[in-house]
Amino acid sequence: RAGIRVETRTMAQWEKGLGNAYYFLGDLAASRTHLEQAVSGLDRTVPQSAGGVTLALLANALRQLAHANARSWFAGRRAEVRDALDAAVDCYKTLGQIYYLTGAPTANLTYLTLRGLNVGELAGPSEALACVMSNMGVMTALVGFRDAARRYSERAIRMAEQEGQYASAAYVWHIFAIQRAQEGDFDGARDASDRALELIDELGDNNLQAEASIVRSTVNLCEGNFGAAPDAWRRARAAAMRTGNPQILCWTFLDEVDTALGAGNVQDAARALRQALAIETDPADGSSTIDKLRAVAMTRLHEGRYK
Repeated sequence: RAGIRVETRTMAQWEKGLGNAYYFLGDLAASRTHLEQAVSGLDRTVPQSAGGVTLALLANALRQLAHANARSWFAGRRAEVRDALDAAVDCYKTLGQIYYLTGAPTANLTYLTLRGLNVGELAGPSEALACVMSNMGVMTALVGFRDAARRYSERAIRMAEQEGQYASAAYVWHIFAIQRAQEGDFDGARDASDRALELIDELGDNNLQAEASIVRSTVNLCEGNFGAAPDAWRRARAAAMRTGNPQILCWTFLDEVDTALGAGNVQDAARALRQALAIETDPADGSSTIDKLRAVAMTRLHEGRYK
């Protein structure tokens, strides 16, 4: 919307800044509120009702199909408001992560990713577009469209690997590691994780360091590589403590539980579990709640405690 007033955009940018700050502090509910306010000022209101989400999802799926069939015609058509659109795309990316972590319906999550992708393509190539495009790769892989997922991921990598774009390249490789892991390609996940962590070290981003390191720890644990996992979750823990992120800090102790159980050390697992349970995570953070319950069940099983 080229007619957005400067005051509205400025307020939206403030809301975006608050939303990002709360996200990195682990307050997902507050982050979502501020980021949705930002999106409302930068692009459009995020639909909340089931019917509204369905209609918006269908409209954006059709729009993305049109983009795919006439990419050169759509690319950069709204470059005159690129700054506002890039900011909106960044909000859609983070909102997608929040919706994923809090167990929101798939339709809501898919809408955010599609909308961010469509808006980003109208603005033209950017770091924000590369990031949301990588999220689209994960989304399409989850619903079984692996060829499309690989195309989105490869486009995101090419766009992000432009000279000097460390932030987007680090994020894109991090997301690609998740995608490879979800498909059971742990060799590919490790390679992507290596590239992400290399770029993150150059970038010095503690928040992304924590996220990428915990993914690397999870990959190691899924492979049964209990010897390599501690280096990853310790690195994630140090970064999470620097940023004050309780969610990832909790996850590091849960990974320590799995590491100890894998090595047959039930006493250390119980100790790490107590530390994980002592960390309060956002009530809206369903993934952490589920993982805590899983860790409790597994530890109690190994302890022989059935009540």
